Amino acid sequence: MTQEIKEWYDRAVVDLGVAKHLKKTYYPSPTEIICYHCQQAAEKAYGNPPDFSIKYMQRTG
Repeated sequence: MTQEIKEWYDRAVVDLGVAKHLKKTYYPSPTEIICYHCQQAAEKAYGNPPDFSIKYMQRTG
């Protein structure tokens, strides 16, 4: 695993942990925020920086 991929994976783990903490700790659950962190975790788990699609579109455009 390259260092960059490991860093993105570690960030994904943090986002997923935040989502789990919010679900367990708050009532009513802040669903929108939990969904946001889950979505971020999924993107980061694949190692795609937030602006990946923008860079890709500019190159292939």
